[in-house]
Amino acid sequence: MRTKNMKTLSRLMIGAVFTGMALFPASSVFAAPAGTVSITETERAPALGGSDTFTATSTNIPNVEYQFWVEQDNTWRVAQNWSPSRTVTLRNLTKGSYLMTVYAAPKGQYLHPINTTPEGTVPVVSTFVNSAVTVTGPASINEGQAITLSAQATNISPVLYQFWYETPSGVWKASGNYSSANHFTFTAAQTGVYRYIAYAKMPDAIDDAQGAGYSAVGTTQSQPAIEAKVPKAANISTTPIAITASFDQNGSLVASENIPLSDYNASTQTASFLPPSTLAAGTYTVTVLFEMSNANFVASPEQTYTQQ
Repeated sequence: MRTKNMKTLSRLMIGAVFTGMALFPASSVFAAPAGTVSITETERAPALGGSDTFTATSTNIPNVEYQFWVEQDNTWRVAQNWSPSRTVTLRNLTKGSYLMTVYAAPKGQYLHPINTTPEGTVPVVSTFVNSAVTVTGPASINEGQAITLSAQATNISPVLYQFWYETPSGVWKASGNYSSANHFTFTAAQTGVYRYIAYAKMPDAIDDAQGAGYSAVGTTQSQPAIEAKVPKAANISTTPIAITASFDQNGSLVASENIPLSDYNASTQTASFLPPSTLAAGTYTVTVLFEMSNANFVASPEQTYTQQ
């Protein structure tokens, strides 16, 4: 799919054909030609000061010539004007991100250039010099809480982001289309390990991993809820009016919290809740105290809980 910048680029051609600098026609004006053209590169991430060579391949275009265009810093320019050469090399590359696209046409017939691959997409490749993408998220959260991811791209400009995360059950989900937002939030509906990755690309790059830079995979541990049942020997003819959980280590109280009554299931006489979000990693002895409406206080059996 062509972006606004690509459409603008493809309108640059018509007035300059007779000066030797052929510019792009609006592809929607002309009928789609039978030929196709593709592009590959030798170095997706060349070193600073290095080079990258791009090669075009065409089909069904007799006496073919090629024109290469490169984008850097949101500006397109001709990298190599119409010629039979199907390769072009960028040298002495500076840090940043580049896009290269190619047009093909029979010699002298530059008003009807071809800029479509056999798959029906625009032939464009991305190059990254000293570019990087990082993503951060919490090391651990409690089941049902939100996980917020933040991404940062270096030397990719202009930049759009997309996030992907994998649930503990192995299903990958996307944040949606690429956008300028460098953060994404989702709810950890399951316990276990969530994996995630961030992609960053230029607006005219293709919408897949080949067109984008990407981060290393990060992980967040989703902690299970704690469940505590009113002891069978307790008077359960009345419901709790307050529930308090305490977290001990080595016999000392470390944290306590009031459990919302909405976390109590009257039919099973069970409270299901999350530990305090500020609870440090470690193993705790958890006791839950139920204050009943008849003024009785009953405590659940102690249980061990490990915060990752």
